[in-house]
Amino acid sequence: MGLTAGLIAGLTAGRAQGVTSAFGSVQLTFTLDQTGTFVNGDPATLLAAPRVVGGRTMLPLRETAALLGQPPPGAAGQVQLAR
Repeated sequence: MGLTAGLIAGLTAGRAQGVTSAFGSVQLTFTLDQTGTFVNGDPATLLAAPRVVGGRTMLPLRETAALLGQPPPGAAGQVQLAR
């Protein structure tokens, strides 16, 4: 399961508060509308707070990928998303 599929699967199954998603051996725990988060129990801070838009949980892509130890898709500052 790739980063996107694993993250989406974990997020869609999460609760409205205190959502947790695990990818491999990395666990990301966050609360909606708050920038404080935990990576494997260690505190971290997001620049933009996770929020719900149209019934879906949205997180900052680059920051979330970095916290999970995964390079964001794309190269040279460009992000390419696919269906």
